[in-house]
Amino acid sequence: MNRRDFLRKAGLGLAAVAAATAVPAPLQAMINENENQNDKTNKTMKKIVILNGSPRRNGYTAALIQAFAEGAQGAGNEVREHYIHGMDVNYCIGCDSCMRTHQGCVQKNDGMQKIYEDLTWCDVVVFACPEYWGTFTAQLKTVIDRMFAWFNLESLTSTKRDCVLLMTARGNDYTMALDQYGIFIKYLGWNNLGTVLGRNLTEEARKLGASIK
Repeated sequence: MNRRDFLRKAGLGLAAVAAATAVPAPLQAMINENENQNDKTNKTMKKIVILNGSPRRNGYTAALIQAFAEGAQGAGNEVREHYIHGMDVNYCIGCDSCMRTHQGCVQKNDGMQKIYEDLTWCDVVVFACPEYWGTFTAQLKTVIDRMFAWFNLESLTSTKRDCVLLMTARGNDYTMALDQYGIFIKYLGWNNLGTVLGRNLTEEARKLGASIK
């Protein structure tokens, strides 16, 4: 016999039964908090990797990245950033070994190894840099070139990702950069979630980050 049946058989009214079986307020608050935490944990969280191709750690591009990351993390996503300029990433040497063997890049001991790991880990790739000569910086372009080995190791199908472009420039012409970005993601079959193009557009970057869910 459970407690509720026992109380009924004892002749207690419904009000007494409810009072006797009610959960104490402090315990109920704890239960509610646990349920809220479980809801947050069970929420589908995006894993985002930011490829920071700026040579300046605290410039306009860094401000866009920080705002974007704050928005994305506030929406419950996990964000990792790679500041490429300080990572000792070697150039692609065009040996085609990755294409012939499908064993990844022959260069195994540089900063690209951590980027490869996070490219496999993530759902979203953010390309971020200032505009140099109308397009990406050498730092970011070097990583993009080295990504070729990752595609040959994993296959284009399994490496499909969502992506974002954050870019700054002295002027307002991003035509060449957008052309290169568009061709790259079209070839890969990636899905563009948005772009923020321009200095001081931190609120736009924050909103874009927050929109990723």
